Amino acid sequence: MLFAKTLTLALAGAAAAYALNLPLPWLLGPMLLLTALSMAGMRLRFAAQLRNPLFALIGFYLGSSVAEQSALFRVEWLYTAALMLTFTLLATGVCAWYFMRAAKYEREHALLAALPGALAYIVAHLIERDLPATKIIIAQSVRVLLVVGLAPFLYRHFVGGEPFEVNRFAWQPFESGWLLDLALIAAVSAPVVWLLQRLRVVNAWFLGGMLASVLCYATGAASHTLPAWLLQVLLVFIGAMIGCRFAGARIADLLIHGGHSLAAAMLLLALTALTAWGGAAALNLDPVAMFLAFAPGGVHEMALIAFAYAIEPVFVTFHHVLRIFFISWLIPITAHHAGK
Repeated sequence: MLFAKTLTLALAGAAAAYALNLPLPWLLGPMLLLTALSMAGMRLRFAAQLRNPLFALIGFYLGSSVAEQSALFRVEWLYTAALMLTFTLLATGVCAWYFMRAAKYEREHALLAALPGALAYIVAHLIERDLPATKIIIAQSVRVLLVVGLAPFLYRHFVGGEPFEVNRFAWQPFESGWLLDLALIAAVSAPVVWLLQRLRVVNAWFLGGMLASVLCYATGAASHTLPAWLLQVLLVFIGAMIGCRFAGARIADLLIHGGHSLAAAMLLLALTALTAWGGAAALNLDPVAMFLAFAPGGVHEMALIAFAYAIEPVFVTFHHVLRIFFISWLIPITAHHAGK
């Protein structure tokens, strides 16, 4: 009953965020509402047995995106991809330094808070290692809100375009093809997840699901794109799970960590702009497309922005998918070295 109440409130938060036209409504709506209720003392609970299958499904979805974008890869993207991965490391280091110096975060917490993007996968790591999630989630959430919320206004200022509204309720027909592909990926992922668990790899369910999905799509065994509404449903569950993690947090903590997160997000945006504009000038590419590709926002929201303005959406999406793939492997390495 408690989980049913939690899920009902999560759906209400998602609907409210969508009505208010918030960025990433299916994640931020449930997360913000359940965070507020948790901090107010309401008893909420997320079903622990759903966590690993949930992250595996996210891995399936991301793996299908990796395979889809790789088919459209162009040789010149090698240079921008290398620049983006280098920038990810440098920007993470700079922002982590800020969190350690200004906010007095421990090293591992600072590194996780500084990673540009991939909130859902960072949460998976937090849950698996039973780390305190409040300040890290605040840092990541503030950044997503800032980047996605400012994007239309930045575009209008630099390019002269008009702000846009995106239809983010894109339900697709219920077809049997993708269901069969989903069942195939699940079957292939089972031994992969088992092997990763035996090797003590962090986020084994997510990484195993992603690897199985990439394998199925790359070999042609799976060919149907997973529907957009599936990701939206997954994000509602992720938002509910995150919100429940704030039980016992104080308003003072939210204000303190939120202020530092905003400062770090502004610093990261400045670094992103410098890198994107410099890289675009050196490689003779569109600086706005470079900025969207490098911006530390959610992959799906940034892809929607690029699609709405027709700013090389495949280019933008490819780099964000690549960065999430890179970060998902970087997180356990970061944790290992931070522990030292």
